[in-house]
Amino acid sequence: MRGWLEAHPDETEALLRRNERYVFFRLAGEGPVGGMGQLLTPWVSLAADPHLLPLGVPAAFTVDVPFPSGSRTMHGLGFVQDTGVAVKGRRLEMFCGAGPEAATTAGRLNTPGTVWMLLAK
Repeated sequence: MRGWLEAHPDETEALLRRNERYVFFRLAGEGPVGGMGQLLTPWVSLAADPHLLPLGVPAAFTVDVPFPSGSRTMHGLGFVQDTGVAVKGRRLEMFCGAGPEAATTAGRLNTPGTVWMLLAK
């Protein structure tokens, strides 16, 4: 698909806009902005179904990430800062950053993980 899009640059935007599951970010001067109006941070900003995890919720996670150099288990703390058409039910998406390595990782990141919603005591 990438090859076709590169070979047909005049048709790329119209085609991508037809698929509501294709990810679009509103860009700010410093980077993409999520549904909360905040700049997204690689490996911290999460997108979730707002019926399960509302915007702003902190979440701890463990997931195997398929980096181009090899898969690694990642443990971290993230914040739900975005939603999306494809993010329904028990599914999260993680913002992987910008650049070719981030694009490759994000394109292959479809692995089960564990998430804990953090609540005040």
